[in-house]
Amino acid sequence: MLKELFHEKILTVLSALMIVQSAFAFPFCASDNNDVDGRTRKFTPEIDGIIDSEYIDSYHVRHQWTKDNSDGRYWAGGRYYYDLLLYGWDCEACSYFLYDDDNIYIAVAVRDDDYGCIDDEHFKLAEDSGTIPYIQDGIIISLTFGEQTATVYADRAGRYMAAKDSEADGLVNLNEWGNGHANNKDNKHFAASETQDGYIIEMRIPLGDLAKKNIGTDGSAFNYGIQIFDSPEDSSYEPTPQEEPKDTCRLKDFVALSDGLRAGSSPSGTIRIELDGYSPLGDTNADGIVNSKDIVHLMTFIAENKGYCNIFDINKDAAVNAKDIVSLMKMCANIR
Repeated sequence: MLKELFHEKILTVLSALMIVQSAFAFPFCASDNNDVDGRTRKFTPEIDGIIDSEYIDSYHVRHQWTKDNSDGRYWAGGRYYYDLLLYGWDCEACSYFLYDDDNIYIAVAVRDDDYGCIDDEHFKLAEDSGTIPYIQDGIIISLTFGEQTATVYADRAGRYMAAKDSEADGLVNLNEWGNGHANNKDNKHFAASETQDGYIIEMRIPLGDLAKKNIGTDGSAFNYGIQIFDSPEDSSYEPTPQEEPKDTCRLKDFVALSDGLRAGSSPSGTIRIELDGYSPLGDTNADGIVNSKDIVHLMTFIAENKGYCNIFDINKDAAVNAKDIVSLMKMCANIR
């Protein structure tokens, strides 16, 4: 009887936490958060196009661009090719990182309130022609392990995510464009969502054998680069170079904004992403210590109704619930 009453009190507390949690919105990019130690946490998120609290607690990096093009961090086409002053410079991004034994998870939040995506008719043209439709609102990311790099594309509209050519062989287990790329969506490797001032693309990058050699041990890392494509909503389509030109699947007007990635060449000046080692049982916030902070973190996870994650399954019964809170409380009491 006492045990049931205790569990009821725990659930009451969890309900209160859910109410409090809903009253707060996460910032666009908390890159100055002192609680983030610069290392990527080990956690398995749900791929739903949402920046979960675990992303906020893990390493993330802000990408900003100015009008100064002296470092070659962007290039342009169409109306912006001759006059970058026409561009509004309203675009910035933040990349969030998590990982587990088999995947790297990357969520990119982009501030861009001008929706510039090709329509479904031109997207089908891209599929039929085998041309990857990257010149529209969307992202290109690079993951470099040692001397080898995998490049992955995804669009704002959430229609595709694809690896590039054979660069990714042995590094990431994703289909290439024109070679079963629709399977990446069917397998829920990515999701996109619109926000109040832009969009989010969340990706699960399944790691190949070569990449796994660098994953899962303390001190392991990879290098990251990103390119954001920003097109205006009123852009026309790039025509084919013929006497009677036809539309291609690419938008004519765009600015490509790079951070650690240059178009048409190997990534340079990439961002180093370091991965946390395995955490001890009960260390739900991955700070290397099991204490009351881990209880609060576990309660928040359950309150957000995020389902199952082995890091939070303290009693190892293949479920995450109030019983795990009780087990963690006992662990903390014994540790003291």
